Amino acid sequence: MKKLAALVLSFGMLFSMAACSGSKVSDDALDKLESSVKKFSEVKNANYSADMDMTVDKENAKIKLYGGFISETKKPLQLSMIMDMEASGQKLEKYMQLFVKDDTMYLNMLDMMKQKTSLKDAMGTASIPNVNFDADTFKMNKEDMKKFLKEASVKGNDLKLSFDVEKLNEETKKETEKNNVTDANVEFKKLDMDVTLNNDFMEKAVITMEMTNTKGETKQEMNGTISLTVKDINKVSSIDFPDFKDYKEGSIE
Repeated sequence: MKKLAALVLSFGMLFSMAACSGSKVSDDALDKLESSVKKFSEVKNANYSADMDMTVDKENAKIKLYGGFISETKKPLQLSMIMDMEASGQKLEKYMQLFVKDDTMYLNMLDMMKQKTSLKDAMGTASIPNVNFDADTFKMNKEDMKKFLKEASVKGNDLKLSFDVEKLNEETKKETEKNNVTDANVEFKKLDMDVTLNNDFMEKAVITMEMTNTKGETKQEMNGTISLTVKDINKVSSIDFPDFKDYKEGSIE
């Protein structure tokens, strides 16, 4: 469970990098992006889907996460997260189903293993009362981010961002050396992002990337897309939960 959480957080961090020199960088585009990021502090409930379509050394894999959440002040978080997977020509629908309700976490793996545990045991906290953030949580420094952008434009509700991969790779190398990571090297060949806004909210974001990952003498070519869609913002009144009757106490890691 902790590994899955780390993956999701890493996934989320990619989207938080959204903006970054040159005359082709529109301040209007970055202002709209900044405003949409701040609007996340107003999201109390929503449905979502996140899709990853990646090819590594000609082997393709797809992961889809979808569900909804309700986060109300002074009330426990309600969350559903379903995962579909496809790799090597095999598709597994509802490979994983994760739910959070009444400070309890429920995990269903292909209907073969159904477990439940308290949030305290699963995540080291007795309760997640809400996932609300204030505006400062999503504050972004537009000028700092500009130096990593080659192009940024806006047309209506559509934002297009293209990163300067040379500068991004330089920064990545500095961070790698700073953290004494000597056996791994990630080099971006392409990193673009398309954002669709709806009432100033970021309704959809799609990252397109091409990169190489070198670890020791092994070099992998990676390319693909990662997309996030958020809909029904502040319109979700209930989450579709199973009855949990056949879930047994167990450790979720």
